[in-house]
Order: sequence, then C-alpha cells, then structure tokens
Amino acid sequence: MLTDQQKSNVEAIMLAVIKKLTYDDEYNFESEGEDEAMFVEYRKQLKLLLDRLAQVSPELLLEAVRRVFNTAIQSWQCTAFMEVEVAIRLLYMLGEALPASHGAHFCGDIAKASALQDMMRTLVTSGVSEYRHTSVVLEFFETVVRYDKFFIVEPQHIPHVLMAFLDHRGLRHSSPKVRSRTSYLFSRFVKTLHKHMSAFIEDILSRIQDLLELSPPENGFQALLSNDDQLFIFEAAGVLIVNSEYTAERKQALMKNLLTPLMEKFTILLDKLPMEQDEGRQAALADCLNHAENGFQALLSNDDQLFIFEAAGVLIVNSEYTAERKQALMKNLLTPLMEKFTILLDKLPMEQDEGRQAALADCLNHAVGFARYSFNERNPKLDCVGMWTL
Repeated sequence: MLTDQQKSNVEAIMLAVIKKLTYDDEYNFESEGEDEAMFVEYRKQLKLLLDRLAQVSPELLLEAVRRVFNTAIQSWQCTAFMEVEVAIRLLYMLGEALPASHGAHFCGDIAKASALQDMMRTLVTSGVSEYRHTSVVLEFFETVVRYDKFFIVEPQHIPHVLMAFLDHRGLRHSSPKVRSRTSYLFSRFVKTLHKHMSAFIEDILSRIQDLLELSPPENGFQALLSNDDQLFIFEAAGVLIVNSEYTAERKQALMKNLLTPLMEKFTILLDKLPMEQDEGRQAALADCLNHAENGFQALLSNDDQLFIFEAAGVLIVNSEYTAERKQALMKNLLTPLMEKFTILLDKLPMEQDEGRQAALADCLNHAVGFARYSFNERNPKLDCVGMWTL
C-alpha cells in the first residue's frame, strides 16, 4: 500500500511522462525525418516507463489517463491536435500497461472494465473521428481496433464506426497514409466483429465496390488504395460474405456482384497484354493482372484455401498420371505459392508494425501448411525436394 506522499510522487511522474509523450509544433507529419524518428523512439521509451508505473499503481495510472482523456475529448473541437492525439494514445497504451488475457478488457476487474468502457463510449460518440489532423484520425482507428471487444459489449456503436472506416475519415481520407493504414485496420475490425454486422453487409459491399477497381496504366489516375491495401478490403469482403447467414445462392450472388467488374477488367487487360509493345506498359499490365488474381484469392480465408488445396491434391495424387506428370502438376499448383512465400519471408524481418508482422507470419505458416499437406499427407512418396529441380 502506497503512502499519500508516494502516491503524490507517482502521480507527478505520470503527469510528466504524459506531457513528454505529447507532440510539439515542430514535428513534421508530412516528411518524417531523423528528428521525427528520434521522437518516435523516445515515445517508445516513455511507454515502457508508463508500463512500469502501472505495475506500481494501476489505479493511479487509470485515473490519470481518465482525467486527461475526458478533458481533451469532451472539448476536442477547440483543443490542439497534439492534446487530442495524446489523450487517445494514452487510452490505447492502457491496453498494454494494464493487460488482459485475449484482449478481454471489459470483464473481470470491474473498476478497470468500467473505466475503459466509459472512455471507449466517449471516444466513439464524441465525433472526434472528424478531427482534421491525420495523427488524431489514425489514433482513433488504432484504438477502436485494439479494443474491438468493446463493440461486443456495446454493439450499438458498430454502425457509427463502420461509417467512419468507409467514408472520408478512413478509406476515402485525403491522406494516402491514413487510407493505407485504415485498410488493414478495417480488415481486422471485420474479422473480429463480422457476426455483429449482418444487417450492414450489403451496404458495406456497395460502399467498397469502387475501391476495388483495377487501375491499369492507361487510366491515367491514381486509385485511392494501393494494390496491397485493396487485398485487405477483398479479404474483409470475403469474411463478411462467407460468414454471413445468407443462403448459398445469395452468397454466390454477392460474390458475383463484387467480382464481375474485376473479372471484366481482367479479361480486357489479358487481351491487351500480348499486343502491348512497350516493355514498361507490359510489366504494368502484368502487375495489374497479378493483383486481380491476388484479389480473388483474398476472398477465401486460409482455412478455405486449405480445402481447395486438399481437393487439388486428391485429384492429382489419385489420378492415373505417371509420377513425373503428377510432380509437374504439383509444381504448377504450388510454384505461385512458393514464390509468394519467398517474398513474404523477405518482408517479415523488415516489417516494423507488430500487427502486420503477425499477419505475415500467419500467412507464411499457412503457406508451409499447404505445401506440407500437399506433399507429405496426400502422397508421401512424392519427392518434395526433387519437385523443385524439375
């Protein structure tokens, strides 16, 4: 038990740390250089200090954050962006400073759960997602995804947050940085809460349709989302449709509506490719076609793809082809997977974001599972190593 003097000292340190976490006017968000990188690293060190203070007195930290948060968010329209950003950031940091098993922050410790629930409710109902500064908007989306289980407790807020993801605050924001990060976060949000989105599926699909269009070089305009960003949206769409309570026929219709424009554009580009003389444009068209194919794949979850690989393996292994022909068919099936595996493996150590690291690692794990399943379980006599020397 801390004495009153000790509590006072801890509170003073907490407030000093919170103040130092705040951006200053000189931070350049448009062109982050060495100074900005140093401050980001400094923030990480301050976060560790805050974690240690939480171990000393979690109650004091929770109360300190609550005061700062409520003061800033309740008057965000007339508060400087750095004060609003750090208030939301502190709420985000509580998720690690006061950890909960499997992100279950809204059950167990009643005082903590109640405080976090109150702050999350304030966050999503305050309108702060309309703040013009990119740092505030990004912190808003990061926080709602970190505490996505809040929406299981209070699902009535899901429509408002979905709209924020889908409109000018998220996927259609003027900043490419915000659009890109929001694409990834939207996919995570949908994966966790798709069971609570049944009433909004068709509206969501209609709102993202134009964001999934292919952008071949002759279009002459820059798509809102990059190829990688679009894959996250395809994945989210697939999760919504596949896990919905619609009939099989309705699911097929929704998939068709989503993919028909993409297929039509794919066919046009495929016809153009052999006639294109310029090597640069050839490469651009090929890249666009490859991206379309990746979009189709993203609509199936890793587990769904495993069933497809299993079916392909059964057909090949149980065919009457010679062993050499079976190996060739397996190679054709798995070569694109192995090529993608190599690319992801190279990306993994360079990725700084922990969420994306986990996503890449999960993708690599599934790729290994597909290959192992196809080779070893379907036919242990097929030579996994020899195949790649064909």
